[in-house]
Amino acid sequence: MPKQYQAYFRYAAHYQRVLFAAHRRYLRGGPEMKAALNTFDLEWNHIQNGHSWAAQNIENFESAVRLCEQYADVGAHLLELRLVPTERIRWRHLALWAAIYFNNRSAEAIHLGNLGLAYADLGSFRQAIDCYEQALAIHRELGNARGEGAELGNLGAAYVALGENAKAVPLHERCLEIQRQLNDRGGEAKSLGNLGLVYINLGRVPQAIQYLEQGLALHREVGDLRSEAQDLGLLGWAYHCGGKLPEAIEKYEAQWYLACDLGDRREQTVSLGSLGNAYVDLEEYQRAFDCYERALEIDHDLGDRRGEGQDLGNLGIAYARSGELSKAIEFYEKFLNISRELGD
Repeated sequence: MPKQYQAYFRYAAHYQRVLFAAHRRYLRGGPEMKAALNTFDLEWNHIQNGHSWAAQNIENFESAVRLCEQYADVGAHLLELRLVPTERIRWRHLALWAAIYFNNRSAEAIHLGNLGLAYADLGSFRQAIDCYEQALAIHRELGNARGEGAELGNLGAAYVALGENAKAVPLHERCLEIQRQLNDRGGEAKSLGNLGLVYINLGRVPQAIQYLEQGLALHREVGDLRSEAQDLGLLGWAYHCGGKLPEAIEKYEAQWYLACDLGDRREQTVSLGSLGNAYVDLEEYQRAFDCYERALEIDHDLGDRRGEGQDLGNLGIAYARSGELSKAIEFYEKFLNISRELGD
């Protein structure tokens, strides 16, 4: 590496290590998660600059190639919280290229799986499924049961998002079986939550609540606060579908407060949307409008076009239900435009 680039490399390598340390602390769960996020946010501009240098020099230096892979790998959960899906896709494509360059099949599978998650967050579920299937094949080739379980769960979630719930059930059940064999309590909890969502969609609410309560207890046991917030939201949805709106609102509000405490803005929008839906069913339309508008503001700040579309669609439903049809049409048209833009 030429001398003039050594200082830039040291800078980029240093902030890759900062990202790794914050992510490792985040994974400890409990209060450590919030402390890790605070550290991460303080250093976020430097982390982005370090990655940018590596990306710009990926074709010139092997050390930059390795940094591109490491940046995406060592901070996966934190990057999911702070990077918009399009940027996550860019980071993951660079990391995937690096893994192929080094002929690292295990890393290739990991990056494909995470690339799929980014496509899913963008609403491109068929592209996500293609990534998951490639990753699953590599994990099976390498005999990596943990990776196989993760991709089965991801595939199941993608099919649920496409409304193909029957396809998702055997995938999540096999995933749950693998997680229990590995004694992976966190993975088991996630699988239980995924199955809970499927059974809500299939109209089997009591069974869904049973799975979701088990998953919530396990996530609390391992101290995964972010997943705990997601479980609370799913439980709220189960109660909502069962016609128990006060119980649903209680869970959605618990999800909201936990998401705020963690600084998880994406989960905040989910809880706001759910609260808005509950208020619509209670015919408390102004409270619903407030929730949807706050969610729309956050999704716009995050650059989450799919989220913006959902918020606009929710506003359309609320205005239609309240009898303000001209406003409903206005919001439906905006939702339609974004759906077309995303190819959804």
